[in-house]
Amino acid sequence: MQLRATAFLMRSIRQDSRLVSHHGMRAGLAAMVLYLFFMQFYFMANRSGAGAAFAGSVVKCCYWFLTIVGGVHFSGAIVEEKEEGTFALLRMTGASSFSILAGKSLPRLAVAILFLFVIAPFLMLSITLGGVLPYGLISSILSILCYAVMLSQLGLLASVVSRTTKQAFALSSLLWGLFELGHWWAALASGLGQAIYGGSSMAIAWRDMFGELSVWLSQRSLVNNLSAGLLAFSPSDLWHANMTFHLFIAIIFFALSWWLFEPCTARALTGADRDSPRAAMLKKRVSVSRVWPNAVMWKSWYYVSGGRTWMLMRILVAPLVIFGCAATFACAVEWGVELQVAFGISIFASGCFFLINSARLFGGLVSNEIHEKTLASLVMLPQKTSSTLGSMLIGIVPAALAGGFGFALFTFLTMLTSGASADNLARFLAEPWCWHFVSWIAVTLHFGLLLTTYVRHGGMLLAVAVLWVALPMFLGISMSLIVFGFGAVEIIRYLMPLFLIGLEVALCVSAFWATVRRLDKLASN
Repeated sequence: MQLRATAFLMRSIRQDSRLVSHHGMRAGLAAMVLYLFFMQFYFMANRSGAGAAFAGSVVKCCYWFLTIVGGVHFSGAIVEEKEEGTFALLRMTGASSFSILAGKSLPRLAVAILFLFVIAPFLMLSITLGGVLPYGLISSILSILCYAVMLSQLGLLASVVSRTTKQAFALSSLLWGLFELGHWWAALASGLGQAIYGGSSMAIAWRDMFGELSVWLSQRSLVNNLSAGLLAFSPSDLWHANMTFHLFIAIIFFALSWWLFEPCTARALTGADRDSPRAAMLKKRVSVSRVWPNAVMWKSWYYVSGGRTWMLMRILVAPLVIFGCAATFACAVEWGVELQVAFGISIFASGCFFLINSARLFGGLVSNEIHEKTLASLVMLPQKTSSTLGSMLIGIVPAALAGGFGFALFTFLTMLTSGASADNLARFLAEPWCWHFVSWIAVTLHFGLLLTTYVRHGGMLLAVAVLWVALPMFLGISMSLIVFGFGAVEIIRYLMPLFLIGLEVALCVSAFWATVRRLDKLASN
């Protein structure tokens, strides 16, 4: 059993060493840390405690990088074998459940540990800047290591019980939010209970119970204690409560994965999972509406975006659910429902829903065809690949726009209730920076669509991380140096956004044609 687990480990490490994407992610993390070091040296070189500030920035960068990349990487440990139809061959090796689980999860954990090796030299460099001690650095590294162990086992459990990579990633994200943001949910429940029960004894007991739970979970969440490890001054301060909590949760998750492995993978052994979700949908829907003249466009509309049913869900149900949750949140936090507060929260939540819905549609448009082995059939149609891809994109545009209906609705209602005039909205829409934001969303979707042709899953999430986190931070700090150096002039307001919009349109066109060339190459292999 130990030899089989070791064989899985060595095989996965060899595969990882051949993947250029993993080396690229580690290089990207190193480049981000180098940029943080440069900005820290530029702005805070003459301040006391510059090393502590730099170490804190590096730790936060590593945490979120590990969370985003690791969440995608860990959740595909077992479910990838199910989707590729190789799980039965894996069991034919005679390996036990423990060997398979250990052999599939440990290599992915080793990849995460390599991220720690990337940041470790930079953390040591922060000692020379002052404000941090070696014990603090060791404590922070141990905290992230324990967090990586928990995250790997969390993804392993999601991978065991799920049938597709999308389901596994969604479940792992839900479990991560439950444990890392549990203190926030407990605080919300405490406020909601007091808003419902008023000043009764039940409200006091409810508030005390969830208030204590919020404090307890806050002490065991790494996202809430990222800088706590850097404050360690002696060996007795190296270990924190969140480390023990994360290791304990990791053991529980591995035990659950071991217990559920046989019943949750029985369908993969019998071939019941051989049919894709789209094939199952075709079997269930024996009567469908007449196909459009453009069959490719209709296919994207009906099977990617969900057709008329999910269109109505996005237009009617989603805004109602968002407003209900926003009113509940306003009731819990503000101790009463205020219409403006509820509308403001609804606008923010509707904007997030629009972005998530659009990312999901664009991210699954091509990846479904690649993973279900139907891409070659699409490329062989008697038309150009660019026309086929364009028809597929047009088919999901109505569903993507429908996801933004709630954002437009709550913005309009906010204007009506706040006394804002139509001129205010017109002036806002006339600002070039407003349309720059729209074009930046288009660039993100096209870039994510291109990445989905290179990575198995998580391409859109990687595009969001690069274009909405890493690149804006780099450009924002760099532009601030220009503004402070030359002064804010009118060119920043008008000519710069217009130039950026033109550049982003060119990037969208380039990403589209790069995707077309990539699809032709994949179909020919």
